[in-house]
Amino acid sequence: MMRMTPAFLMAFAAAAAGGAAAAPEPRLPAAHLPVPLVRQATDYSCGAAAMLAALYYWKAFEGPESELYPLLGTTPKDGTDPRSMRAAAERLGLAARLQEGMTLEDLSAALGKGETVILDLQAWSDPAAPPVKWANRWEDGHYVVLVGTDAQHVYVMDPSVAAGYGHIPLTELYERWHDYEDRDGKMWRNQHLGLILSGKEHIAAYPAPLERIR
Repeated sequence: MMRMTPAFLMAFAAAAAGGAAAAPEPRLPAAHLPVPLVRQATDYSCGAAAMLAALYYWKAFEGPESELYPLLGTTPKDGTDPRSMRAAAERLGLAARLQEGMTLEDLSAALGKGETVILDLQAWSDPAAPPVKWANRWEDGHYVVLVGTDAQHVYVMDPSVAAGYGHIPLTELYERWHDYEDRDGKMWRNQHLGLILSGKEHIAAYPAPLERIR
């Protein structure tokens, strides 16, 4: 169950009030983390692509997405388990921890410390289909990398978006931020899960400074 902190309640109320009036257009915060854009190579490898973006950011890996599949246990049937992502990050030299029940306050704190957070949430709404509440959807898990927040939105590197970052309204984030893993007959339903990563060095900007091609 999510912790209803005062900061969350204030942010949620502000976002709800903004929805009643004319909500401001999303604008990427100037202080966002410059996480590289990585487009997932398959329809099941969003976890590997999100991890690859974080690894590029922390200068911990230089290979392609497919080289991560054995390390992450990524498969067409099950995608990628967040616990395998944590283990892989540690093996590649990053500090990594999984945290359930995260709040906006936690996300802001992680960003303030320069940490990257991979979020595990529901995606793929279909405007042509009958609406289904995000809270009731569990079959469309998707990984994104947090790059920034403001009073109305979170901003993410979404491996299904090709040309730029994505945004999610705060009022929607908390409803869709859940997923499950069913491995070896053991079910794990997670709520507001984040994989928090940090390393010794990260890129200063994206795109990075020009590099002489040899």
